[in-house]
Amino acid sequence: MDKKESPLKTVIHLADKTVLKGHLDNVNGIWSVHNSVESGLLPEQVELRLLNGGTVTVQLGQAKAVFFVNAFAGQPDYKELRFFKNVPEFPGLWVRLRFADQEVTEGLVQNSLRLLVHPGFFLKPPDPQSNNHMVYALKKHLISFEVLGLRTEF
Repeated sequence: MDKKESPLKTVIHLADKTVLKGHLDNVNGIWSVHNSVESGLLPEQVELRLLNGGTVTVQLGQAKAVFFVNAFAGQPDYKELRFFKNVPEFPGLWVRLRFADQEVTEGLVQNSLRLLVHPGFFLKPPDPQSNNHMVYALKKHLISFEVLGLRTEF
């Protein structure tokens, strides 16, 4: 099967601290933004095929963030890469997010009008060793959004 047609390993963190793990079909071409910092929009609800075989409809308004991952187990000993001067080889704003539950993460986002007007945005983790390929963060669950730097195309 073509990689673009493969379901995406997905972990959804709900605002109530529930964590859902499963596979998400490639809705709206998620895979096309999956390895870039392009800003896109997920639908208001998604069907997640859970690891236990069931399915659940998730209202994204109830989600803090959607993580597209390499492995469901994650990396418990992983130390997230923080802002540094040698920014990865793709353009975007390097930002630090703080969620209402005090979780902090950093990554690159596309500097565009869509970043301002959509209810959520894609964030590319800067560290290639991260378990996350891409994160879709919902703005309503953020308490801060700080721009740390800018990477432009050459």
